[in-house]
Amino acid sequence: MGISWKDLIVWQKSHELVLYIYGVLEDFPKEEKYGLASQIKRASISIPTNIVEGHSKSSNKEFMKFLYISRGSLEEVKYLLILSRDLNYISKEIYLKLEEKLSKIGMLLNNLIKSIDSRSTSTTPNTNTTRTTPNTHKTSKTKGFTLIELIIAIVLLGIVAGVGVNLIMPIFTGYVDTRTKEYLFNEVKYGVQRMDRELRMAVPNSVKVIDSGNGIRFMKLYSGNYYEKPKGKNKNYMNIFDNCSNILKTFDPATNNTNDNLTVYVTKPDKIYNTPKYWYKASKCYNEDNITINNDLKAQSPYNRFYVIDTPLTFFKDSKNILMSRDYNWTIYDGTENAIDHYRLMSYVNDINFNYKPGIPQKRNGVVTIAITMKKGNTVLRYKHQVHVRNVP
Repeated sequence: MGISWKDLIVWQKSHELVLYIYGVLEDFPKEEKYGLASQIKRASISIPTNIVEGHSKSSNKEFMKFLYISRGSLEEVKYLLILSRDLNYISKEIYLKLEEKLSKIGMLLNNLIKSIDSRSTSTTPNTNTTRTTPNTHKTSKTKGFTLIELIIAIVLLGIVAGVGVNLIMPIFTGYVDTRTKEYLFNEVKYGVQRMDRELRMAVPNSVKVIDSGNGIRFMKLYSGNYYEKPKGKNKNYMNIFDNCSNILKTFDPATNNTNDNLTVYVTKPDKIYNTPKYWYKASKCYNEDNITINNDLKAQSPYNRFYVIDTPLTFFKDSKNILMSRDYNWTIYDGTENAIDHYRLMSYVNDINFNYKPGIPQKRNGVVTIAITMKKGNTVLRYKHQVHVRNVP
């Protein structure tokens, strides 16, 4: 190529852009570390790295192919920054500065592509040949093509057509890939946000990974409060520090009846899902602050806390979809059975892995890690997200 890739202005500007973007991403929310921030890093790094890789190739044709890939990554970064601006992850001033840098790099890339293209264009052969007449020794232009000339013309046309296709296809492929990744990103972003919102309302220590990491289930929290430990031998009631009507969801003030499920001191999922169950059926609410439960408390919360259970939720992968189950009987099902109604949360899921790391009371929350691989056609998108879950029973 004559000069080093380090001498190319377009590479220098692209390298400066990557360094600037890394600084901007430091202010992104922590939950976007493996999401949008990671996607922006990957796309921005792709711009200078494809310039470097293309420059090392032995032909202008190969160099141009990598330049088109670099330009596709540039367009991807443009969209991701628009998304970041609309999500208020970056200010308008920073966005405009980044937009200016990207426009400058785009202009330099186009100029470099045109320059290489002009050097690669072959001169069209002259089809007007001369023939010497044996008798007169005078030259005259032939009419039409000889068989050999026709073959040569066909071969040259094939070469030109092949070069044209090789130039156009990277542009088309890059555009389609960018649009597909945008679709997959929106699909996974919506689904993960829904799972994040539901998991944050999980009953402490009810989160359980199922199906070898392909699914996760948990009890959803409706409300909770503090109670006074029962006195004497009778422990089937709870004195609460609030009015029943503010805590319970099915409380009938006319009869003081309720039909809620409560949990007290659940330290691991098996205490809800398996026997013995650390959940109780509430039946009455006396004097507005005394709840009667169906069994004596099996364990007392050291923090005097109880939680009102809403409904169980399960997220799991089935074929290429992530499905959600709710309002099922958790004492019989885990939410993946065909007998239960399922709701589709997202599509084009090639692989998913749920991982739960329980927390330590008063030290750290539990953490659910969701790693998803999306695939549509030949386009693959990997997404990782973490959810912090309360774990104090």
